[in-house]
Amino acid sequence: MESVIKMPGFRSLGDDELVEFECKESDKGLEATRVCGPSSVDCQGSHRRPLSKKRLRRRKMNRNRRPQAVPRKAHLSN
Repeated sequence: MESVIKMPGFRSLGDDELVEFECKESDKGLEATRVCGPSSVDCQGSHRRPLSKKRLRRRKMNRNRRPQAVPRKAHLSN
């Protein structure tokens, strides 16, 4: 539903915010098609910031770099 809210930036509605909306019947039931503030102005939005989604970052290996040769120890047989 966030994509139908008329406002710039992060789309969320504030607590007790007055809105106007249009809806249509879909297979899920009634669904909002446009949400805006009174008199078709942009919504005010929530003053709370959304929690960031911390993603696990994978280390990128430098694929162009050749692996360094590992020095080997020679075994001396007596």
